[in-house]
Amino acid sequence: MRKLIFAILVCLLLVACRAQPTPTPVTMIMPVQPTWTPTLASWDTPIPLPRHTIAPGVAPTNPPIPTATATSVEPTMTPKPTATPTSMAPTTAPTLTPTPTATVPTATPTPRTPTPTSPPPTATKPPAPTATPTPAPGNVLTNGDFEGDFTDEGVGVGWSRFFNGDASFFWAPSTWPPVVASGAQSQGMSIADTPKSDRYIGIYQTASVVAGASYRLELSGLIRALNAQPGSYDNRMQWGIDQTGGTDWTAVTEWTDLGWDEQGMDTADLTMGHYTTTITAQGKKLTLFIRGWVKWPKNPNRAEFYVDNVKLVGPKPR
Repeated sequence: MRKLIFAILVCLLLVACRAQPTPTPVTMIMPVQPTWTPTLASWDTPIPLPRHTIAPGVAPTNPPIPTATATSVEPTMTPKPTATPTSMAPTTAPTLTPTPTATVPTATPTPRTPTPTSPPPTATKPPAPTATPTPAPGNVLTNGDFEGDFTDEGVGVGWSRFFNGDASFFWAPSTWPPVVASGAQSQGMSIADTPKSDRYIGIYQTASVVAGASYRLELSGLIRALNAQPGSYDNRMQWGIDQTGGTDWTAVTEWTDLGWDEQGMDTADLTMGHYTTTITAQGKKLTLFIRGWVKWPKNPNRAEFYVDNVKLVGPKPR
């Protein structure tokens, strides 16, 4: 009996197993986050830009990076039939197709027109100042050694004469060696028979000079007088300057004594006097005056004045 029942149960079980529908494999589709592979967009590629294409103080603007959107696949659930659970075949994982990466458009930089810049000024070297040549020093007087010709009035060429009258006045070149400082001749002047005091005889010359420059005055000479009395200061020689170049000897306000004492007419051994001083020119012209002075009225009387080697040494104007 038991065997019969067991056989019937086995048969029922077999019938039931055959009647059981084949289970449909359930595919579980799970959303899988796509793997993001960084892609170097073309706008990240360094593009050499021309200089001065970006205005100072303005930062370049890069295009925004698009956000990749992953498409999730909603899994489809198949209702599980009510059945006797059996072992299920392993589910094969579906192959997921990654969502294509959006292509970022290449950012094309807009060329900026460089602002024209004025070229830097070229440094101009100032011209070197022209050096004013220094005039060469020399004697600015003409025929100061009296070796040149003499005029019909007995005055060396380049010189002029002056006197104040009321006596006998005489000018002539002298070749007598005792009254010549150097060379062959000197300038001689004489006053005779002076009924009045303060008789003057002289010569003068106007020279071109450099204003403000210093000049060295040099001259030689001597005084001879009838009945000479050395140390009496009866007969003297002087010089004066007109700083404006004037020729009026009476306009000279300052006369300087040469310091030469008178010597007798019969003196065998005459002494030549020499004088040197410095003059500062105040203008472009100056006039040098040299005169003999008889102080007291005498009759008969004779005084001789000799001048030689007159120099006014300094810069010559160009």
